[in-house]
Amino acid sequence: MVGAVTASLVSSRSVLALVVFAVAFAVYGNALLNGFVYDDTFLVLSNPWIKDTKHLGDIFFSNMWKFGEGQVSGASNYYRPLIHVIYMACHQVFGLAPWGFHLVGVLLHAGVSVLVFFIAGLFFHRDGGEAETSLAVPLAVALLFAVHPLHTEAVAWVGAVTEPAFSFFFLLSLYFYCGAVARGGLEPVRYAGSIATFFLALLCKEPAIALPAVLVAYDYAFARESLRERPFVHVKRYAPYLLVVAAYLVLRRVALGALVPLETHSDLGLTTYQCLINVVPLFLKYAEKLILPVNLSAHYAFHIESLGEPWGIASLVAMPILGYLAYVCFRRSPVALLGLVLLVLPLAPVLYIKAVQVNTMAERYAYLPSFGFVLLVGVLLTRALAARPKTALPLAGLGCLIFALLAAATVSRNAVWRSDSTFWADTLQRPVDAPLHVSWGNRLLARGSLAQAGEQFRMAIQLEPRSPVAHNSLGIVFGQMNEPDKAIAHFTIAARIKPDVQVYYNLGLAYRSKGEMKAAIEQFERALAMDPGFGRARQKLAELRRTYR
Repeated sequence: MVGAVTASLVSSRSVLALVVFAVAFAVYGNALLNGFVYDDTFLVLSNPWIKDTKHLGDIFFSNMWKFGEGQVSGASNYYRPLIHVIYMACHQVFGLAPWGFHLVGVLLHAGVSVLVFFIAGLFFHRDGGEAETSLAVPLAVALLFAVHPLHTEAVAWVGAVTEPAFSFFFLLSLYFYCGAVARGGLEPVRYAGSIATFFLALLCKEPAIALPAVLVAYDYAFARESLRERPFVHVKRYAPYLLVVAAYLVLRRVALGALVPLETHSDLGLTTYQCLINVVPLFLKYAEKLILPVNLSAHYAFHIESLGEPWGIASLVAMPILGYLAYVCFRRSPVALLGLVLLVLPLAPVLYIKAVQVNTMAERYAYLPSFGFVLLVGVLLTRALAARPKTALPLAGLGCLIFALLAAATVSRNAVWRSDSTFWADTLQRPVDAPLHVSWGNRLLARGSLAQAGEQFRMAIQLEPRSPVAHNSLGIVFGQMNEPDKAIAHFTIAARIKPDVQVYYNLGLAYRSKGEMKAAIEQFERALAMDPGFGRARQKLAELRRTYR
């Protein structure tokens, strides 16, 4: 009898997993109609690394943007080699057909949704759920994750495949670990699978480094006595993950030249104190979008400079409430504790503004943390059903309505990422900050619309007078308009604000076009002093030295 029930449950889980996969794929299916949008032109179409396997060495021993030498700054905090490998695999199979790249993103999201279902099922079952009835809540949790509109940026945009990719390997590693320790011992095959997939997650995106802490939280939630009585057994269990982290950090150090070589968002003029007071407001903003995913945007001009601002006051009010909720989760519910950990830890790095390179806030950053959010929703649902079993049918009806509304919103939002025209039409109808004006200006610049591009860069400078990127971009416009004096003026401002190899290179080109060869040589030498491997600067310097001795 027990065997028959177990077989039935396994069969039911498999069927429901297929349902979750199908729903996730169906809701994001119209993303297959999308083209390459926003940074995709640079990251995919202009990326020589993904077009030939001979570049695998470059991929694993350079920063993520190194392939764009001469077009972007030589420094970067991003070491994500597996993303280029994914793009390379797509190129090998689909060429440069956009639907193929989008198919990979949608499949990864569907796979992540299935992992959410299995892991949530494991969590709720270990928390005391009845085996015969413990599938409804995990199914609801997984479907909420599968159809949530906040995921559209991560799934419908090729350039954001980092999110479903690293989340897939992160959750697969967690799932393998849960299976490996399920019976108190350590099942070697699943344990080895967990370690291997953790390494793959790290090679996709940096926040994967939070996994060992999540494993400790899992053991604390469900094996607290073992963790207290046999701490050294658990330390030995975690040691291989820490060795993987060490290996990753060595690779990162070799590829980037430093663990964190680039300070970001210095153009906002925020002090360290101001960055710190933005942590809670940013968390609240992400929570708001998770709870009520409306007025979504590819870009948020969001930060505070004082706790006296509305979001600052809200953060002061929220901190004791959040602290109390964290205490309740910690003391009373293992699943709520894990939900909180999975919400906060992967999100924590992007709550400090200087840790991110472009937006101070982006919807894609909430992709994996939303697993923690849906787990917390599952806990509330479980408690409601336990307190009032007769509400099961009304809750199911309400749930179906919510899922239908969210799915419709997601399908609609996917279409925003259809093309550059739909993307920019949607994004620029809301207030945006300087980086987005720069991004749109660069698109116009690539099309040869110099006057329109210059206007976007001027708007960026009005918003952020100390934006080195905006000054550098406006200098490029003046250079292409054969106005070298204006170009030099803006390049000089950019270099004064933030010395950069690309700015010095551009200054060299401007001085050369003006006929001031000595000054041009000096700027190319400065560029090479910052980045001796900068081939274009070395080539220009060699040409000038041969001609002007």
